[in-house]
Amino acid sequence: MLNLRKPQIQLLATADRRPERGFTLVEILVSSAVTLIIVGALAGLAQITGRGTIQTREKAQAQSAIDSDITSIKDRAHRFHCCATACTSNLSLSCSGAITGSAIGSTDFYRPAAGSASETTLNAACSARTLASTLSSEIPANAALSRTIDIDSDSATAHRLKITYSAAGNTERVVFVVPTVAAFCPET
Repeated sequence: MLNLRKPQIQLLATADRRPERGFTLVEILVSSAVTLIIVGALAGLAQITGRGTIQTREKAQAQSAIDSDITSIKDRAHRFHCCATACTSNLSLSCSGAITGSAIGSTDFYRPAAGSASETTLNAACSARTLASTLSSEIPANAALSRTIDIDSDSATAHRLKITYSAAGNTERVVFVVPTVAAFCPET
């Protein structure tokens, strides 16, 4: 009887073995599903990263445009001066009473000669608090930017412009600009 048992044990042992020819359909489906989930997650991450990169680039370009515009406005405010007939940032306007050869930025560029028509114009603009509004009217529009220019009406800061840059309803930057010539207004 011993001989009969041995073949039965061998039959049971061989019945538990799988053929080693490849993967089952279930294994292939599970691995495909896992692969698709991983690839989908990576694609979503790449899309989010790409969108963030584009937004960062656009924000940097907008900030650069704002910087350039502020530089242009500050340069105009620095060149702003009063001549016999008007206050302006136009350097081609000849100022009677100004000290000849005065360089932009020098005291003589902003402060007209005593008793001259230019001094009268400066004093009138200072008293009427029109330096900021005149400068504001000379600032050209910039279609690439959304900015508003307000004139400070407070007596302590009457010659100051408040320039607000915004995008998508959010304030990006606020800058205050005072024409240099305002420092030469007589005290009242």
